[in-house]
Order: sequence, then structure tokens, then C-alpha cells
Amino acid sequence: MAEGQEMFWDAAGRTFLYILYVATVRLAPNMAHLKGTEVVCSWYIDSDNTCSSPFALSDSEASAPPPYFAFVVISTDAAGSRARGVTMTLTPVSGADHLAVAFLGLENFSPDDQFKTDTVSLETEEGVVAYATLHTVSQGRWSN
Repeated sequence: MAEGQEMFWDAAGRTFLYILYVATVRLAPNMAHLKGTEVVCSWYIDSDNTCSSPFALSDSEASAPPPYFAFVVISTDAAGSRARGVTMTLTPVSGADHLAVAFLGLENFSPDDQFKTDTVSLETEEGVVAYATLHTVSQGRWSN
């Protein structure tokens, strides 16, 4: 920090840093025919998105993709309200349509600096394609 600068917590309590950590992605038992398919995992929040490096789908957590971290800073309209749609997808690297999707809510992620672990079902209209182990954590932000 430069000399003379001071840091302040967001006094309104509306701005947060989230860490979204996808630890594993495992195919559902009835999706073995997709084993080896090269995909990316993507996050969509509002008009922004980011994606992981490509990895091959597997039915074993032992061969899960490399850990995928996404860092997001979100400002909410009102203190204490973290309602915001978050979409997680699996997309083939070939550029085809999304293979599976999970529609999530920011309000279901960790509300504080303690990691929360969830199993996320990535689905199509036909059912579950894969399960992801997701760890989330958040922290109030500061400004100068």
C-alpha cells in the first residue's frame, strides 16, 4: 500500500469477494458414454463469464480435472441481500452447445470467510450429466 493511503471496509456492506473452487467433476453413472469428452467448466454472472482450462470428463473423482478457481467481486443493491443468479456449465471444447448446466444463486454460497462445500448437479432436460464438488467462500471488500 502506498504511503498515505488508507483502506476502509465497505461501510454499506454491499461489496464482496467470492472464491468459487471446483474441486472435482464426475460423470453421473448413466453418462459413461461421455467419458473422455473434452470440456471446459464456465461461470456466468450477469453479462460476465470465465472458464476453466480444458479437461476430460471421467466417472472417477481420482481423475478429476485440475482445480478450477474463479474470483468474483460482487456489489449488491442492498446490504444483506446477495440474491444474484449464477450459472455453471460444462461445454465441449469443440464449441458445441452446453453439455450440462446448473442454475445457482449467490445467496446459497458461503456468506462469510468459512468455506462451504456443496455437490452441484449439472443437468439437461433428460437428467443429471455430472456432479461437481464446489467450495465457496466470501469476504467483505474494502476500498481506499
